[in-house]
Parts: sequence; C-alpha cells; structure tokens
Amino acid sequence: MLDCSVVSVPDLDSVLISSHDFFYPLIDDPYLMGAIGAANVLSDLYAFGVIQPNSMLMTLASSTQLNIDERRIVSLELMRGFRDLARSAGCFVTGGQTVLNPWPIIGGIASGIVHNSKRFYTTRAVPGDVLVLTKPLGTQVIANAYEWLRTTQQALVDLQTNDIQSVDLNQPISIDLIRCFGADYEKKCALKWNSILENTDLSVNDVCQLLDESVFSMTRLNRNASELMIQLGAHACTDVTGFGILGHAEKLALTQENEVSFVIRCLPLLSKVEQIDRASKDGEMFGLLKGRSAETSGGLLIALDPKVVDEFLARIMEIDGCEAFVIGNVCALERNGKRGAVLLENPEIIESMNPAL
Repeated sequence: MLDCSVVSVPDLDSVLISSHDFFYPLIDDPYLMGAIGAANVLSDLYAFGVIQPNSMLMTLASSTQLNIDERRIVSLELMRGFRDLARSAGCFVTGGQTVLNPWPIIGGIASGIVHNSKRFYTTRAVPGDVLVLTKPLGTQVIANAYEWLRTTQQALVDLQTNDIQSVDLNQPISIDLIRCFGADYEKKCALKWNSILENTDLSVNDVCQLLDESVFSMTRLNRNASELMIQLGAHACTDVTGFGILGHAEKLALTQENEVSFVIRCLPLLSKVEQIDRASKDGEMFGLLKGRSAETSGGLLIALDPKVVDEFLARIMEIDGCEAFVIGNVCALERNGKRGAVLLENPEIIESMNPAL
C-alpha cells in the first residue's frame, strides 16, 4: 500500500500526489496538537519527494464534550497551530471541513503537482542499500505515559480531600486511594503510572521533559530530509507512523520492483523511552522493542546507496541539528525467500537525546 494517491495529469505531463490523514489529540496543548497534525499530513508527501505541496485542506472536529467557550478556544488554537506549521513548510491552508464530534480530531489533505521528469519513485531499492531513519522512535509511548500522569493528577484533584496535598506523584499511589477514583479509566491510568514508578527510575519531571522531546520530534518537518534524499539519489522511502517501524518497512519492501527484503538491525529511541516500554506489561503494551509501536509524525525510512550514507547523515545534522540513524540493510531474497522485513532478535538500541532541549 502506497503512502499517497498518485493520479496522472496528462495535460501537464505531471502527476497529482495527495494524502489524507487525521487523528485524535495526543497532548493537551491544542496549538501544538494542530502543528503535529499538519506535520503528520505533510510527511506522506515528503516520503514521495514532494518538497513543495501546492495546497492543504484542514479536517477539524470540535468536541461536543466542551462548552461553547472552551470549544471556541480549543478549535481556534488547533487551527492556528495547523496553519502556522503549514506556513513554515511554505504551504497555505486553502480550505477544509469542520464538524462536531465527541472527541477532537485534527488532520487534513495535502497535495502537490510534480512534473514526470522530477518525480521520485519509492520502489527502486536494490540489494546492498542502507536503511536510514530520520527520527528516533517512541512518540506514542511517551504520549501515553504523560496521559497516565496527567489523568492521575486530575483524579487526585477531583477527589477534593485534605489528604491530596500530601500525595507525591513521584511515589506509587496506594491501592486504597486509587479505589476512590471516580472513573475506571482514571484507576487504570493510575495503575499504569504506578508501574512506571515501580519499574523505572523516572520522575514526574522526567516524563514532562520526555514529552517536550517527543513534541519537538513530532513537529519537526521531514522536508529537509526529503530534499536531501532526492539530491543523493535515494531508491525508496516511506514515513513511519501507525504501523510502527517494522510494519512500514514490511509494506515498503512489498512494493519494490526488485526481489528484496529489509533487515532492521537497530532501533533508535527517544531518551529513556525503553524504560517506559519495558514497564508497560513487560513491553507487550506498545511493542516498541519489537518494532510495532505506532508513531505520530515519525521520521522517513530511506533506502540509500551506501556511498552517500555518510554524506546524508552529516548534512541532515548540519541542516536540522538532529541526527539520523543507520538501522539496517536491503538484502537480496534467498531462494524461495519471502519479501518483507525482519527485525533481528535483540537489536542494538540507540538512545537519542535531542540536542535542542
């Protein structure tokens, strides 16, 4: 399955490349959520080498669970964040659709016209290519950990008892107190937060810092990486989102013209996210270390000729101030082999710290 719709425009000797995506909020800042939504929509086009989209449409659902004043404030901030991020990409939001929904939704459609002579093909990986990932993994894991923390904090406030001020959220909460929470969801979040505290060395401040790191990653455009991969003659590309790194690698391998498989040898992770993953049902909740954890506005997975890999890594660090990672190789299929992707058992873990924070 391709990341984008590609439609021929014969009169212009071009193709129209477009993508539509949306999702529910991950964080409680509507402006930043709008920016993440725009970056996520644009990533599909960047994976197809569309450096300059021609148009964006916004998809916005305003929550019926908010009162009129809250709905207005949240919706305006979602739109402002989406618009500002689009403008930073050199693109304008030219329309869209707004509806009412129990949960807020943000996303949209991005499209661009590319002349056939400048079209980038995502299907030409060859044996010996090197797989490069332009952002570390773990955004959803961190967003969930913060949600467990935030929900637990609010549940304690809602109890409105004198004992609440003495509760230290850097220490596990007693089961008796959790039983007093009003909603089952609050109780589940508190138990998950307890699991983090009991099985990691993370604090409240650590998780808040990790959220900042994750938001920085999710709002960072893949535009420069896309432009650079085209300059260096990349052979294949996809962006990493809902299917996780292994799922997207599998789908990309299946679309290749050559009989190849992708072998992933290491996983670059946002700092300390491995601890959270291991503390969440022994790594089964997200599947981060199995390559299955969903990402939001993740990086580009690119197949590059090994001769240009070092240049790509150096230049993306120079341009974006953030590192990209060699994570594996493109291999020829063995006799009777099966197309797809594999993650080696016990892959190397690379912990990435965002230098901007």
